[in-house]
Amino acid sequence: MPVQQIVNAMPQAILNGADDLSTQPPVIVPEQVPSHLPKFGIWAQQGPLDDQLVVGNSMLQMYGQASFDERGAYATHATPLVNAISAAANQMIIRRLKPADAPKPAAVRLYLDVLGPIAIQEIARNSDGSYQLDPQTGLPVPGTGTVQGYKVKFVTAPIGVDTDGNDLFGEGTQIAGDQTDPTTTTQSKRYPIWDADVPSFGKQGNNNAVRFYAPTAVSSVPLDTRVLTDELVYPVRVQFATRPDANTSPSVTPLLTGDQYIDVCFVPGTIDKNTDQQLYIGAQVPSAWQDINDASGVPNTYGPFGRFQTYDSVIAELVEMFYTAEFPVAGAFSDFTGAANEQNLFNFVGGVSSQNVPYHSYVFNTADGNAVRLSPNTNIYAVNGADGTMNNANYETAVAAMMAEYADPNNEIQDPIGHPESHFYDTGFTLATKKLLGSFIANRKDTFVVLGTHDASGPALTASQESSVGLSLSTMLSAYPESDVYGTPVCRGLVFAGSGNFLGNGSGSLYGKPLPLTLELGVKSANYMGAANGVWKSTANFDRAPLSVIQYFSNINVTFVPATQGIKDWGNGIVRVRKYSRNAYFVPGLKTVYPDDTSVLNSYFTACGVGALEKICVQSWQEYSGESSLTDEQLVAGVDGFIANAVLGKFDNRFVVQSQTTVTGKDAQRGFSWTTVVSLYANNMRTVGQFTINTLRMSQLQTTLQGGSAAAA
Repeated sequence: MPVQQIVNAMPQAILNGADDLSTQPPVIVPEQVPSHLPKFGIWAQQGPLDDQLVVGNSMLQMYGQASFDERGAYATHATPLVNAISAAANQMIIRRLKPADAPKPAAVRLYLDVLGPIAIQEIARNSDGSYQLDPQTGLPVPGTGTVQGYKVKFVTAPIGVDTDGNDLFGEGTQIAGDQTDPTTTTQSKRYPIWDADVPSFGKQGNNNAVRFYAPTAVSSVPLDTRVLTDELVYPVRVQFATRPDANTSPSVTPLLTGDQYIDVCFVPGTIDKNTDQQLYIGAQVPSAWQDINDASGVPNTYGPFGRFQTYDSVIAELVEMFYTAEFPVAGAFSDFTGAANEQNLFNFVGGVSSQNVPYHSYVFNTADGNAVRLSPNTNIYAVNGADGTMNNANYETAVAAMMAEYADPNNEIQDPIGHPESHFYDTGFTLATKKLLGSFIANRKDTFVVLGTHDASGPALTASQESSVGLSLSTMLSAYPESDVYGTPVCRGLVFAGSGNFLGNGSGSLYGKPLPLTLELGVKSANYMGAANGVWKSTANFDRAPLSVIQYFSNINVTFVPATQGIKDWGNGIVRVRKYSRNAYFVPGLKTVYPDDTSVLNSYFTACGVGALEKICVQSWQEYSGESSLTDEQLVAGVDGFIANAVLGKFDNRFVVQSQTTVTGKDAQRGFSWTTVVSLYANNMRTVGQFTINTLRMSQLQTTLQGGSAAAA
C-alpha cells in the first residue's frame, strides 16, 4: 500500500512496518587451499577436461576408480604419487588429458521411423478397449476393416561428425526410413526425436543410458492425469542409468534432488499448475542431473549426459499429423475431447492413451530387428565412445602441451585464484619433457617445480649419468629467475637425483617399475603442508631426522658418491640421499637450485613459504581492491592486519612474517595504488657440521666440566 502521509491533525496511528537494523554485510571467506597443492595431468576413464580441485572420494567419483588403478589401462608414472597424496588427504589440482586421436564423447540419436499414411488393420477390442488376444498364439485378433494411419518404430543411431570434423549433435534431419508398404510401395521417413551425449570423451561413456518412456494410469508409478486436463500435454518420463561395464546391469542415476525420474513434455514454456514446476524437457534435462559452476561454490556435479536436445518442431509436426489421423477413430478410452490445441495429448512415445488403451491409427512395428520399444526397462546406450591411444608417448605430449600454457603470459592459467596450484612433480618424464616442466614457474611467483633425474621409461641411471641429467635440469631452471625487478636468481625449483621402488603412502603401490625419488618429497610435503586450512603440521616436519629418513622407497639406485662429486652436485643444485644406517637412507638437506648457500632461499621450505605468501598477498589485494571509503591510515592497517591474520600459526613457527603497507609518494600521486612489503625471516639451512675430538687426561675432567658437557662413556 502507498506510504501514509500526515496531511492534518486528524487522529490516527500510522504504522510504517519494521525497519530491519539487524542485518550485516555478507562475510566472504577466501577459499582455503593448502600450501602444498600439486597439479597432475592424468589419463582417466571419464571426467571433465578442465582443471578440478579434488581429493579422495570426490576424485574417484569424478574420474572413475579405474583411473587410479596402478596396473590398469589409465596408469602412468604419475598415478602412484596421485594415490599417495590422496591418501594423505591433500587436495590436488587434476587435469584429465585427452589423446589427440580420441574421438568426441559417446552419443546417441533417437529417430522415429514413420510409414504412412497407409491402411492400418483394425484389431478386435475388449470392453475396456484393450486388444483381444488369440488364446492359442497370444497374438492380437484382427478386427474388421482398416483405418488410415501410421506404422512406426523407434530406432537409434550414432551421432558423427561432418567432413570438416564438426560435431553433428543437434543437426539431425529427416532421412529415408527402411519400412515399405507392400501394397502401395510407400517408403517410410525417419525423423530425429532427440540427441544425447555424455559429458566427456572415453569408452566409459558407452555405459551411460537413457530410459525414455510414457507412463500411464496403470504404470507402477502412474502419471499425474491432472497434467492432461490442465496443460493439455502428454508427459514422458526420463531416467538416466549407468553401468560399470558392458557385462553388468545398469542402475538408475538419481537426480540432484534424489528422485529416480522426471516427467517432462515437448512444449516449451509448459508449467505444471499444481506444482509450479517447469515441464518442458529442454529446461529440465539434463540439468536435473548436473550442477556446474554454481555461484555458491559447491563442487561440480556431472550427470551421465551432458547435453540432451529435442527436435521440438519435428515433434510438433508429427503429433499434429498423428492426432489428425487418430481423432476421427478414437474410442471411449481416448484422452481427446476436441478441445483446441489438444494435439499434444497424443502419446507418440507409448502409442496408447493414458488408460493404456492402444490407438487405432498408430501402431508399432515390433518385427524389425532395429526397432526399439520404449519402456521403463529399455536402456538406450550412448555409442562410439573411445579413449584414444593412451601410451607413454602421448602422455608426454599431452603434459608438454599443458606445461606450455604456463609459458604464455596471456593464458588464464596465470590467474592464481582460478588456478591455485602450487607444485608440479616430475614423476618420471623423459629428459625432453623434463626440460619443458620449468615453464611451470616461468610467469607465476607462487609455484614450485620438483624435477627428478630418473626417466620411468628407461633403466636406472648411474651416479655420473644422474649428475649429467641434474646439471642439465638445473641449467634449464636458471632461465626462470625469481625476480627480474630485484635480480634474484631462480629459487622455486629442486632437482632430486635417484630412483627406486615406490612403496606408496600406507597402502603400498602396485606400479611395479622404478620411480624417481621426487615422489618421496611429494608425499612428505603432502603430510606436512597439505592440510586444507593451509596450516603446516609440526608433527610431520621432515627437515631433520627422523622424518628426513627415506620412508617410501626401497632399492634406491645410488646411495653414495665421492665427496668431490658430491660437492659438484651440490653446487649444481642436485639433491641426493645419504646413508642413515646400513639399511636406511636420509636426505641431509633439501636444497633448491638457488645458487647462494648463504641465502635462506637455499631451503625448500623457505621457498615454499615464499610461494604461500604470494597467494596471501593476492588475497589481501582481493579484499581491498576497489576500496574508496578508507583513509590511507585505515587502508594500511587493514591490509597489514589481513596479512598478519592470514599467516598466524600457518608455518609451524618456522618464520617470522611482517608486512609493512604504505602509500608512497608515487602511490599518493596516482591515487589508486598502495605498496606492501612482506618480510619473511627464516633460518639458514645448516648442512655442515664441524667436529673435533680432544683427548685429555682424566685429571683434567674438572676443567672440562667447567667448559662443556660430559657423559660417562
